[in-house]
Amino acid sequence: MHYTDEAYAVIGVQVAEQIRPALARGNCMNINRAQQWAPLIIFALLLIAVGCAMHEDEYQTELAFLETSFANLVSKSEAPRAYDLEQRPDGLFRLYLDGAVYKGSATRIFAIYKLPDTPLQSDRIMPGRIPAVVLIHGGGGTAFAEWVRRWNDAGFAAIAIAVEGQTDGIVDPGLHGPERWERHPSGGPPRSGIYSDFDEPIADEWMFHAVFAAIQANNFLHSRAEVDPANVGIVGISWGGVITATTIGFDQRFSFAVPIYGSGHLPEIPNQYGRSLAANPEYAEHWEPALRLHKFAKPTLWLTGRAENNFFLPAQAASYRSVGGDVSVSIKPNLRHGHEAGWNESEPYSFASAVTRSGRSPYVPQEAAQTGDGSYVVSFQVSKELTPDVAVVFVTMEQIVNPETRWQQLSADIVMVDEELTTVEVHVRSIPEDTAHWFIGLSLVHKESGKVLTASSRLNSMR
Repeated sequence: MHYTDEAYAVIGVQVAEQIRPALARGNCMNINRAQQWAPLIIFALLLIAVGCAMHEDEYQTELAFLETSFANLVSKSEAPRAYDLEQRPDGLFRLYLDGAVYKGSATRIFAIYKLPDTPLQSDRIMPGRIPAVVLIHGGGGTAFAEWVRRWNDAGFAAIAIAVEGQTDGIVDPGLHGPERWERHPSGGPPRSGIYSDFDEPIADEWMFHAVFAAIQANNFLHSRAEVDPANVGIVGISWGGVITATTIGFDQRFSFAVPIYGSGHLPEIPNQYGRSLAANPEYAEHWEPALRLHKFAKPTLWLTGRAENNFFLPAQAASYRSVGGDVSVSIKPNLRHGHEAGWNESEPYSFASAVTRSGRSPYVPQEAAQTGDGSYVVSFQVSKELTPDVAVVFVTMEQIVNPETRWQQLSADIVMVDEELTTVEVHVRSIPEDTAHWFIGLSLVHKESGKVLTASSRLNSMR
């Protein structure tokens, strides 16, 4: 009889469970009797080993398919076909792009696109071209017209994509979540829990289709005569942040990336992500963003709230410590979780504008350094358009960081080390001995706009 690789492992575990009582009894008679089970013990272990080996072969095959599929998509010279491209009454353009094949059928990706009325200007932008950005929504969202307009106001062309087979048509204003939006006939798979579709062929998994859609949107922007292909970024909110962190590991053409809330290292979060992924054998092999984040050498901004209730601070910190390029961090004390909350913040637009104009992040924290007297210093490289205002340090004695974590605010000092190189040092006179985690918040004022931006150090974990 032929067994699948899953069956080998299951049968082996079942046999092991059957013989466990005989091995667990403590008297000599049962110990001697348990010797009769020795062949079955060996058989069970062999079955488990065979199942694991076959799983490993399958994972390697799927991994090769994953890497090859996205590498080919990134390197494609032809532009993706745009279907039903038309201008809507609100002035934005709607369109559909070719998606990945799902269960043998072609799919299409709904998107909204618009050029800015006043493009961002810089000598780093090709003459006659415009910088652009790919926008990826989170759970329960869609391709948001308002988000496109926000980036247009910042001088960027923007394309927002829907990654669950939906449009931005509303089924019922009273509904919330995925049920709020109309699905279109050629939509790909909806999101199935938290990587709950791992037993599907990898080409039919939701994350495969989401990353495929993000790369296709980048291909679309690269093909547009009005867009500067050297200045195309990617921004994602919540699950869109996870998709962003995953996509830049496969597609390094993006000039910058902004994951908002979402990150990698999800199994380490003690909430629904950790619980769901504890029984997922595939995530760590295929989808963990940290597997490939080191490949991305362009600037990234990681924006979140101090009391973030889905993607806790340590998971985000572990993710940005894997990135190959400059990392900017913004941990805002009062930022709640949500689409509007994320796109209402100034940091992503200021960050993208600075990177597009200069090729550099506007503020980059270095790792914290302890001095001889026990104090700490964190150096920031800050652009000349920003003026340091106030610095504080947040500490917690709680090992687990979650929305209920209590933070204590302490004072810190700002020292301008080098006006020419715009190096700013933040000195923390003392950190309490029982501190588990801490980070610095540095307020920066934009000289031209007067906007106050929040730059943060990386999260420091003491124990």
